[in-house]
Amino acid sequence: MVSPPPIESLGRFPTSKRKMGIGVMVPVSERTGHPGTPRFSQIAEIVQTIEAIGFDSSWYADHFVAGDPTVKEYGVWEGWTTM
Repeated sequence: MVSPPPIESLGRFPTSKRKMGIGVMVPVSERTGHPGTPRFSQIAEIVQTIEAIGFDSSWYADHFVAGDPTVKEYGVWEGWTTM
């Protein structure tokens, strides 16, 4: 049986000083713990702070709308474009 390559060689995740990398979910829509819809400049500041503190990654939701028929539809910044 062939062993898989070391995860570091895949280039997917930054090198971490920890055994398990720790990331932060970035608010990219209304109702995500951020007052109102975060603007791009605010998202950039959040991500820069995440990096400065020493987290290994930032994560983004990739939904265009949140689907709940009992709640008024609201938007979400698209994840790939936001990155």
